[in-house]
Amino acid sequence: MINFKHAFSISLLSFIVCQLMAQNNGVLVEFEGQGLGILIPRMTTSEMNGIGKPAEGLMVYNSTDHVFNFYNGNSWQTFNTGPIGPQGVSIIEITSTDIGGGMFELEFLMSDMSTHTVTTPDLRGSQGPEGAPGPPGPPGLGIPQMLSKSGDQITLSDGGGTVTINDADSSASNEIQQLETNGDTIFITGGNYIVLPGLSFLSDLIPSVQERLDQGETPCQIYNNGNGYPIDSLYGKIWAGGFIFYFDTNNCTGLVAATMNIPADDWGCLNTFIGGTSPSIGTGAANTALIVNGCGEASFAAKGCNDLVHNGYDDWFLPSVNEMREMYFKIGNGAPPPNTDIGGLQNNFYWTSTETNAELAWIRDFLFDFQNGGQFKNTVDWIRPARQF
Repeated sequence: MINFKHAFSISLLSFIVCQLMAQNNGVLVEFEGQGLGILIPRMTTSEMNGIGKPAEGLMVYNSTDHVFNFYNGNSWQTFNTGPIGPQGVSIIEITSTDIGGGMFELEFLMSDMSTHTVTTPDLRGSQGPEGAPGPPGPPGLGIPQMLSKSGDQITLSDGGGTVTINDADSSASNEIQQLETNGDTIFITGGNYIVLPGLSFLSDLIPSVQERLDQGETPCQIYNNGNGYPIDSLYGKIWAGGFIFYFDTNNCTGLVAATMNIPADDWGCLNTFIGGTSPSIGTGAANTALIVNGCGEASFAAKGCNDLVHNGYDDWFLPSVNEMREMYFKIGNGAPPPNTDIGGLQNNFYWTSTETNAELAWIRDFLFDFQNGGQFKNTVDWIRPARQF
């Protein structure tokens, strides 16, 4: 390797140049070899700027900026690549049109909103043979149907679908009615009833919802294979230790109320904020656990529910405010016949497991449709435990 760091004598350099020019016409310097390169002078930006009167075309490697610089006669410049060209267009939509004669026209919409059209033969294969006809279905008319109602949906018992009823008028005298039998009486959703002597004999031929529960069917089985039993028919029935008052059709879980009140008591821990309780359905058990763990008093509403063993179950809890609301409308004073007050609830205030603050908690009134988060925790109110199935 020849190191040009130290200057050659002019005569030696002239000799090398002359020899190279003699061998290669017009070529000043040529180096040949593999695995080797030319190392031009390296210097910092300060050193480069310190070169006195640099010659036009002088090139150095700038070790400060890690680039090659050359002097253009006026200033030091950087070897750069050219500017990046514009991005090419792309296809964003293709529209196919059958123009007949086995030909299709394809129109391409490009990203620059220009369009290009191409005509191409139909590349699809020929249509296959028609399949064999399927077996005939059951007759769709003349089959007796058991109807069940949920909101404005009436469901047919044979899986034939649903019918949506749009009752746009404001008259209360022509509403769709939910019917339920009890003995010789047919109870109607609106609060009326019809007595048909001998109806109980006919009803005995078809097992009731309670009889099916007693025989081991679950609420989920009855609802999904109920032969016309609506969801409302589950409410007020005895199952899993208490009265069913809530059923979630999405996951077949539900809530039952104990068949009795437990001794009235206060909410407990006045001036102590437990925190974390919720008003929502499905949170009563978690609320109760928070209260029991956070309140050290000997007796209070949530503890009474938590300690209860009733009808073979020991996982009772104090319901949340919205769970108590469901209880009021399904088995309490707000329930339609024949479930009105079927749960034996007092027409009075009941504690819930939903806390307001350190002094107050929520109660539910079972005489009127009313709930309030302003009851002082040291007030003694009624208590009705619940559990989940």
